[in-house]
Amino acid sequence: MALLDKITLFDYLKKQSQKTQLDQGNDVCVSSPEALAILAALSFQDNPRKMFFLFPTLFEAERFSQFLGDFVKEDESFIFPYDEIFRTSAIGVSPEMHAERLLALSSVFDDKPSILVAHMSSAMINIMAKDRYENNLFTIKNGDMILVKDLIQRIQRMGYTPVDSITNSDQFSLRGGILDIYDASYTNPVRIEFFGDEVDDIRYFHTDDELSFQHIDEILIHPASIRLISPEEYEQGCLNIQLKLQQAQQTVEDKLALDDLTERLNSLILDAKYGYLSEIEGRFYSLFSNSENTLLDYLNDYESYLYEPSIAEEEQREIIKKEVSYFKSVIKDGNSIPGEKVYISSPLDLTCFHSAKNVEGGSFVTRDNSFKALSYAESDFMLKEYLKEGYKIRIVLPEPNLSNYDNFLTEKNIPHSLYPRHESIMLVDGRITRGYEIPDTKHVYLSAKEIFGVSDQKSRFLSRYKEAKIIRKYEDLKEGDYVVHEIH
Repeated sequence: MALLDKITLFDYLKKQSQKTQLDQGNDVCVSSPEALAILAALSFQDNPRKMFFLFPTLFEAERFSQFLGDFVKEDESFIFPYDEIFRTSAIGVSPEMHAERLLALSSVFDDKPSILVAHMSSAMINIMAKDRYENNLFTIKNGDMILVKDLIQRIQRMGYTPVDSITNSDQFSLRGGILDIYDASYTNPVRIEFFGDEVDDIRYFHTDDELSFQHIDEILIHPASIRLISPEEYEQGCLNIQLKLQQAQQTVEDKLALDDLTERLNSLILDAKYGYLSEIEGRFYSLFSNSENTLLDYLNDYESYLYEPSIAEEEQREIIKKEVSYFKSVIKDGNSIPGEKVYISSPLDLTCFHSAKNVEGGSFVTRDNSFKALSYAESDFMLKEYLKEGYKIRIVLPEPNLSNYDNFLTEKNIPHSLYPRHESIMLVDGRITRGYEIPDTKHVYLSAKEIFGVSDQKSRFLSRYKEAKIIRKYEDLKEGDYVVHEIH
């Protein structure tokens, strides 16, 4: 259950001026991505619709997305992330981010209202056109007559890779008359059983034990790559690559680098024959396709907001500048060829966005907790400090922590209530990532992190794809590491 389902918790914010601005599709003033997430969730609850929030950096987008996840259901918010560090080797490619991007794109074609989140570098990457994505969607239904051979060829051209047994998204496995497909748009892979050429049964199954758990009548299959290419584009790309390689052979002095580059480009040509480019090969997409498209081209029906527009525009200029400098260097060293690029050539048009920015004196403000408990046993001192400041305290904990803390407060003779009864201190059954204060209305929300010192709520972005590893401090980083910042 999302926290906003406990509706009376936030009645006092329903008429907040900036929330009203968001309801009306106007510019808003907020102090932080977290403050914007609260208003977005409240507005979305009152009027479910397609909403898009664009941030300058991945750090801010993840802060917003993680906070938003405390208030809306998992199938109501999505993030389209992209690594902000350039790499030429596969070590820099994150399968977790790739899966998140596929999931986010699939939400665009779902009629259900949802909130989509991105940042400048992810919004600027060059991807296939919206109509190409849409034209590659197809549904498999019980009773359909399908040649399995043709189906395999089709999903391979959509980016799915064959394996013996499915362990991750974007994979398929064929064993006799049973086809397993793991579409990143779904929590679990699907098993399609054929009787001859007829679809006899469709069901979801778990990857760990491969046991089926839910029969369904049909399944919509989405592309497993954001860069599908046509046969004509493949031929064009091969010619462009061969031409650029010949030029490199005339100018690059490092023979070892040239040999490595030649080997990688020959491998690319073989891989691209399947009809798509993998994530590590995405920088070659402009050599295959003459058109440039971004996530923004998919979002005509969205109500769109840009966080801190001036900072976002500066970030966009910096991204373009860094890309030009990066590829100029690696081309000179013989590690790349002219024409490689990740982002589109021209800056994004950001004039169609509503703005969300911090204006002194007029913003909706949230801030980190002023008081923290040194231990569970001393948390009552924190509560007393907040009460002295005139705050209403809302403590959000899951069971059995909730009951344990209820008993603790009772033993300490501290008056409190359980939701939905409102008192100065109210305990609420649920989970939030971390606590925060809303100083204008004197409300404070406390999580397990503030009460027990350890958060029991993980970011959906970190938990959905379990290969991600959390780096606690910058000193822990090693060359090639992929990082997602966890909010503290």
